[in-house]
Amino acid sequence: MWSRGFLMENKYKGNEKAYAAAYYQAHKERARELQRAWQKANPDRVREYGASYRSKYPDKCAERHALARKRELLKYRARNSAWNKANPDKKAFYCATRRANLLKQTPAWADQNIIKEYYELALILSRMSGESIVVDHIIPLRGRGVRGLHTHDNLRLITKEANSYKGNRFEYQT
Repeated sequence: MWSRGFLMENKYKGNEKAYAAAYYQAHKERARELQRAWQKANPDRVREYGASYRSKYPDKCAERHALARKRELLKYRARNSAWNKANPDKKAFYCATRRANLLKQTPAWADQNIIKEYYELALILSRMSGESIVVDHIIPLRGRGVRGLHTHDNLRLITKEANSYKGNRFEYQT
């Protein structure tokens, strides 16, 4: 193994970054251990650096966040798909329960044609925009502390991502 002094004088003369990169590649685990120890000992400086980096490079951070979110979404979909394949009986039960709840919470006076138009419009908009548009119940059918009805007055079209974020919550609007 070459000494640091020899390498700095010959191979990496005037190029400390290349030496640091080569050292890191040769000693990844040790470098990561040292980095974690330093970060643990200096949480304030890590926080400050992170804040300054995010303010200096907001586009990079947003792009990285979007990629991470997409990776997590793909993992979630794969996990969900695997669960559905492994548990077809439970999946059928949950779907049947949702359909029954919709029927129970659809009053006789609800206009079925308008409700169907919402679902058709969501499908058309999804195809046209390339973004997944879904029908959302403004007041959730099974929300915590509140239960809505399956009527056209309680429906709206939003993106699938926004609907997932909203979940089973009722957003009060003033």
